[in-house]
Parts: sequence; structure tokens; C-alpha cells
Amino acid sequence: MSSSTALQVSAADFALASLALALAIGAIVAARRNNNELHGWHAAASVVHAISFCVMVWQSAAADAAYLPHVYTVLSRWQKVGGGACTDADSQQCVVESSLSSGVDAPTFALLAAFFAISAAAEAYYASTSDGMAGYVRWLEYAASAALQFFVINVALGNTEAFSASQASAAVAQLQLAGYCIEHEMRERGEHLDARFCWRLLAAAFCALFAAWVPVTYHFARGIQRSGAGAPWFVYVIYCVSLLLFSAFGVVMASHLHATQRKRATQETRNKARKKAELQYTILSFISKAAVAYVYWGGGAMRMRSNIQSVVVAS
Repeated sequence: MSSSTALQVSAADFALASLALALAIGAIVAARRNNNELHGWHAAASVVHAISFCVMVWQSAAADAAYLPHVYTVLSRWQKVGGGACTDADSQQCVVESSLSSGVDAPTFALLAAFFAISAAAEAYYASTSDGMAGYVRWLEYAASAALQFFVINVALGNTEAFSASQASAAVAQLQLAGYCIEHEMRERGEHLDARFCWRLLAAAFCALFAAWVPVTYHFARGIQRSGAGAPWFVYVIYCVSLLLFSAFGVVMASHLHATQRKRATQETRNKARKKAELQYTILSFISKAAVAYVYWGGGAMRMRSNIQSVVVAS
């Protein structure tokens, strides 16, 4: 990337960074006015997300495209043996040819900046609410930010087929919407909660999480197997930490649901469970995003330092 192009990108994106920081400052002011612990946590999360957004915007502007991952699509066509199109399947002269497209650069740092921007704005909004509770609205934020994050995880771990990575990310977005439905039920129904419905929906969400991680795990393991000597350190860290933290959200939801639907649970108990879950989600959200972003940043620096580029070779 030329220096003039980098300056153009950074000039436009740092304007957005200023907006994110303004939202963060507004969140701090709101937290101070409300004097609520949750407001403070959300305000702090907004500031840290906004700073991380600025860092990723700067890195996106400075990154050399030669060292970014490439994503591809599989191109297939009906072909007659010896050349030409196959229009008669009964001729027994047809084959289905598959190849990879030329590929495009995956704007990973821009995607990392995008989900930090979404989270900074969302956390600023949570800090401005009357009780400092994001509630079920948080899952709409997660549906967008987690999907972007998971796409980066896919390409970082070797799943560089564009539609496979996108569909896995869509599955992650879907399970966040399951979280929205469960928390909406818990908040709106209270003691009349349909616990069986919520547990079944949570089980379905875990199934979606498993399905989303299948292609990632396959390409991660296959890449290590084919290399014969392992992979760089950041690949293992991204896989293990991301899988652990993505699963942790479901564990927090299960704990919250269990505390809410117990027969002897009082309204005070439910409120304490909600506040505890709120704090856990806020901390987990930042850790999961920061872990992937900054480990990937370190890995990207290593790729440039070690001249590791993305290439396509025949299998």
C-alpha cells in the first residue's frame, strides 16, 4: 500500500475513530451522573473498545496487502473430455471441473476495527440506560460483532473459502439471536418463564456453535497435518482462546437461566443473577474481541517480519 493511499484511508477512518471516542466520553459522563457500578463498567468497556478501534484502523491503513490472508471461491463447471461444454450427460464424456478463483485480499484489520466500533457504540449506549443493563439488546450487538470476529478467526485459521467462512459466521450470528430470545423470555416473563423452551433453545444454540466450528477445526487441523511441522504460535492461541471464550458465553447463559428458573428464586435473586450475568458478559465480550484482535495483530507483524505471504498451489 502506498503512503498516499494509507493517508487517505487513515484520514477517513480516524474521523470515525473520533466519533467512537466521543461516544465513549459520553458514556463516562452518563456513568458519573448515574453513579451505578454497571454504568462504570460499560463506560470503561466503551473507552477500551474505542481505543482498540483506533489501533486497528491505524494498522489497517499501514498493513501491506501482500501479507493479508486471501479468500477464494470454488469454481465448478460441466466440461466435456477433450474440451468444450458438456450438454449431453448420456455421452459419458462429461466431467465436473473444480478450481479456485484468483482470490481477493481479506480486509482483516478493517473487520477487526469494525467490530470494535460496533461494541464501542453499543457499550456507550448501555452506559446511558437508566439501570446500566444491556439486557437482551446486547445479543443484537453480538450478532453483528461476533459474526465479523468469527470471519477473521476463519481466515486466520485457514478456512479461506469465502462462502464457507461466511456461512460459519452466519451460524454464529444465528446463535446470538437465540441468546436474544432466551434473555427476552427471562426478562419479560419473570416467574412465569417457560424454562423448557429456554433450555431447548440454548441446546440448539450450542448445536449451531458446534456446526460453526466444524469447518474452522477441519482447516486448522488439516493445515497443521499438511505442514508436517505445526504452525506459528498465534494460530494455536487464536483457536484455543476463541473456542474457550465462545463456549463461555453459553455457560454464563446456562448459569443465569438456572438461577432464574429455580423454584425458590425470589425477585431479588433474579435481579442479582441478571447483574452478575451482565458483568460477566461485558468482561467476556471485551476479552474475546481483544484476544483475537491483538494476537492476530502480533501474528500479522510476524508474517511481515518473516515474509510469510498467502499463495495458492496445486494439491
